[in-house]
Amino acid sequence: MSLGLIVHRSPFQSSLSVETSQKSVLGALSVLSARTALFSPEHLDHIEGRLAALQSKMNAVAEKKSIIDDQEKLTKINELYEIAGRAQAIGQVLPAVVDRLEALQGLHERGRSHNVVGTI
Repeated sequence: MSLGLIVHRSPFQSSLSVETSQKSVLGALSVLSARTALFSPEHLDHIEGRLAALQSKMNAVAEKKSIIDDQEKLTKINELYEIAGRAQAIGQVLPAVVDRLEALQGLHERGRSHNVVGTI
């Protein structure tokens, strides 16, 4: 004759074992005790200090990024000014070139009409 043990778990015990990955109440209690130790004032002060240091570093990185972005913008603006300067020089010469091309076009048309008349 075998004695079968029937173990009834309460919903609280089932929930506790799922949350702590422990099957026994003592094991779950040990896990919960370790977790609550993380909330000690010394530990929280240490975490707060590390977060403040991290925030300080992130602010420094953001400032450096801002400086780099500003330098890149200035470089691009200077390049555009150089291009505009070259275009301005070309713009001053361009009307004379257009006049010259229009004069040559008229000359070519007259030359073409003389060649056509001469070959007929």
